[in-house]
Amino acid sequence: MKILVSIDGTPCPPGEAFIPVFDRGFLFGDSVYETLRVYRGVPFMREEHLGRLVRSAAGLGFDLRSRCEPLRSSIETLLETARCRNGLLRVVVTRGSSGLTLSLRGLPEVPRTILFYTALPEDHDARLAAGFTLHVPKIERTSREALDPAIKSGNKLNNILALAEAERLGYDDCLMLNGQGALAELSSSNLFVVRAGEVLTPSLESGILDGITRGVLLDLCSHHGLPARACTLGLNDLFQAEEAFLSSTSREVVAVKRIDNLVLPEAPGPLTRRLHELFKLFIEDYCERATSTDHCA
Repeated sequence: MKILVSIDGTPCPPGEAFIPVFDRGFLFGDSVYETLRVYRGVPFMREEHLGRLVRSAAGLGFDLRSRCEPLRSSIETLLETARCRNGLLRVVVTRGSSGLTLSLRGLPEVPRTILFYTALPEDHDARLAAGFTLHVPKIERTSREALDPAIKSGNKLNNILALAEAERLGYDDCLMLNGQGALAELSSSNLFVVRAGEVLTPSLESGILDGITRGVLLDLCSHHGLPARACTLGLNDLFQAEEAFLSSTSREVVAVKRIDNLVLPEAPGPLTRRLHELFKLFIEDYCERATSTDHCA
């Protein structure tokens, strides 16, 4: 699978892509990032992702607002270089280089930007169509008081360890709870539950990332008259669920067929299928508009 890389706006082969060993993203995970899905050469929801990137950086105390235009240019250059027009684009911005100290005192603000673009395997969607199995791990989601979940940072140890526990037991992903025992999110996806015909998803107050795809799906529900809301959900809500599915940029909408010993026999269920169809149509419309206005392609 071909991977393209760009560092500070300069494309280069992966084998020639280097960053200093004192880069704080490498040393401490002191970085922010976004992952964008690229369809037909169009970076889907580009502005929404860049907006969240800027907000994440602000949460870490550095300002990326003046770098959005250079980032757009770098993304366009990298995608023009790519032969594959369907893939995943990762945008990483580190705080830059420092010594081995954690302190930010006297550190000049010189962020480093790294882009990765990789083609998706041809069977990507087919593998996801089989549905996911989830495990509720012992590891809880990091509390909002410890680290704001709105910050999409490069330090993913909480997610990595929870996912590792699930994978050791043979599950596809983890479903983390917060410190109060409420449902939070997967390792890198948001959760939706369908109960009594209503689409439910954990609220932001549950300690989750405000997913771009999650937001699109809630808007689609509103636009098409499908009952939906964000709220606090517990494990009991899973036992009353008719359907469950996950959402993310890379996975789109994927049915959940089992959560530990709880089997959801109708996976994907009718609302899961309906929302995935609506989401696909939304993607098509977005790409058509982006191409016709030369906005992204």
